[in-house]
Amino acid sequence: MDRLYYLTDEQFEQINRLLPPAEGRRGRPPTVKNREALEGVLHVLRTGTPWRDLPNVYGPWHTIYMRWQRWIERGVWGEILKLLQRLKGVDLTLVFLDSTVVRAHQHAAGAAKKQGDQAIGRSRGGLTTKIHAVCASEADVVDIRIPAGPVGDAPVGEALVDALDPRDGIRHAAMDNAYDSNAIRAKLDAKGITPVIPPKSNRLEIVVYDQERYKQRNKVERLFNKLKQFRRVATRYEKLKANFLAFVTVALIVIMLR
Repeated sequence: MDRLYYLTDEQFEQINRLLPPAEGRRGRPPTVKNREALEGVLHVLRTGTPWRDLPNVYGPWHTIYMRWQRWIERGVWGEILKLLQRLKGVDLTLVFLDSTVVRAHQHAAGAAKKQGDQAIGRSRGGLTTKIHAVCASEADVVDIRIPAGPVGDAPVGEALVDALDPRDGIRHAAMDNAYDSNAIRAKLDAKGITPVIPPKSNRLEIVVYDQERYKQRNKVERLFNKLKQFRRVATRYEKLKANFLAFVTVALIVIMLR
């Protein structure tokens, strides 16, 4: 096959200047450059192909896989996402919070506890993972969380609200009524952020919310739709939470750069 690049030269340079330099063994020049390694990672992410089936055009699969693991261990992808957010100057006046369920492949189960957190739950539909996100648009994510095991939306929502910083210009936060709790409303009020949350049917007091701003909440749904176009995100194959979160983060970076 011909070499398949998923990024333009300009897009790659925006990421590459934030990546650690490629290192060869014992001071030798690297056998695989960062461009080929990253494009190989993107091929796995986009197509869902197993690492061992990665086309040789990108380089030896094991070399690319080990480079990928080193990047994860160094926390590279979360830092790159934050830096790109700052450089892009995303308007955070109104943010949206929601979650989506991802089915986990049977191969994603079975990691030893000592290897790290799995963050996989079990439902009637089988093994699943839940992705919680705060975004400003269908292309601009603010925060991403993958909770450990089956956790309700409201507790994770509280953690995401805790992380919101009004100094970033956030004035309104829209979410569906799964996040309608007194704790979330109180946390938002304390930060000077207006909740845009429809009340649950069993809420006793009358709650007024901005229905026009709430109509824009489909932006977070469109973000999840774009995210699941990457097959390695649409179905989880990674045993460890850190590895799956890294794939999700790289997909968000690609979406932001488009």
